[in-house]
Amino acid sequence: MALIGPVAERFAAAGFRLYLVGGVVRDLALAGADPFDPGGNDIDLTTDAQPLDIKRLLSPMAEAVWSQGERFGTIGAQINGQAVEITTHRAEAYDPGSRKPLVRFGKDLGEDLSRRDFTINAMAVEVPDLALHDPFGGMTDLADRRLRTPLSPEESFNDDPLRMMRAARFLTRFELTPDPVVVEAAVALADRLDIVSAERITDELERLLAVEDPASGLRFLVETGLLARILPAYGPDGPAADAVSAVPALAAVATDTKRPEDRVLIRRTGLLWPIRSEAADQLRRLRHSKADSTLTLGLLNATAVATTLADRADDRARAAAVRRIVARIGVARLEPLARVVVAVATTDPTVERSSAMVLAATVDRLRANEDLGDLEAPLSGAEIIAELGIEPGPEVGRLSRLLRERRLNDGPFDRDQAVELLHSWRGD
Repeated sequence: MALIGPVAERFAAAGFRLYLVGGVVRDLALAGADPFDPGGNDIDLTTDAQPLDIKRLLSPMAEAVWSQGERFGTIGAQINGQAVEITTHRAEAYDPGSRKPLVRFGKDLGEDLSRRDFTINAMAVEVPDLALHDPFGGMTDLADRRLRTPLSPEESFNDDPLRMMRAARFLTRFELTPDPVVVEAAVALADRLDIVSAERITDELERLLAVEDPASGLRFLVETGLLARILPAYGPDGPAADAVSAVPALAAVATDTKRPEDRVLIRRTGLLWPIRSEAADQLRRLRHSKADSTLTLGLLNATAVATTLADRADDRARAAAVRRIVARIGVARLEPLARVVVAVATTDPTVERSSAMVLAATVDRLRANEDLGDLEAPLSGAEIIAELGIEPGPEVGRLSRLLRERRLNDGPFDRDQAVELLHSWRGD
């Protein structure tokens, strides 16, 4: 019975009903797992008990209870090290101009399930007797790989416009096909995304970019016009309107990247490549963190340089360009760069198709002859002062920059060569 059994028995003894609900039921159905042992799944339950009753029942058996979501009917607890959230049945109504729900607690499970986003999430398993409640055919839709809403999609998307973006993630995560009326409603209501905060939109978009293969979800965003609401540069009047069809392929790379943490960075860069001239503004608009923005803009800039390597005069010029790329983004980002360049070279007609091969050949040649993880000159500022017997000041900075430029342009050199260069530059 693990964790859920004792909790369910306690609620039943007090005269209340308790249900596993939402994504955990969907995931357990897909995995054929034991409802009493959800494993790594989040445990979400719903009940006809009121929030005060939930706290009263959980407190004696929990290591901690938290009630930040109490006004929305949700009480959280940690029991035997496992986080649990239990929410009173809800019947929400929404102000059309706001995302904030007007919460009304209820006793009816069916009404609660009707307010869920999609039928595959509108299922509940009563515990402890394990009766399935599936009033909207979620199990059938899972089997048929179909995405529908419990109520009409117009009502569902008006209630919470972010559900249109969530649809994109579910389509690709579970290999679903959207019901035609879902697509029609998303097209008609795309402008409703304007009432959703940038932070929530960005979080949902990043979650889409993190799935194994986001291509079908990205196509949904493109075909419904939702992408143009998220990134106006892709709109009909935007500078990249003609490039919008390339987005799914550009942003679907990196399914097997060596560093899973780079997956979203690579795909975010691909998504922004056609609108790179406006990428900084778009990242600010979506409230990305400074760290994420810096990484993304650095990778975009590196991609722009890498895709011109074939035009460089010779191997020396190509090597210098790659060293400068590494100096900006770090050697660990060479794999993400290579993946973005592959995507760009196969989707952007303005980019030389051999770009990825030229980049790979240049990186391999450099790695065979030098340490790309160490692009520093052989003398520090303090060592320059000691060698030349000069005072700290602008001259030291100038000489340090010249040594670094020499390292980036021509490759590694030793301390003796650096000293000789210093004296030659000063005319000693």
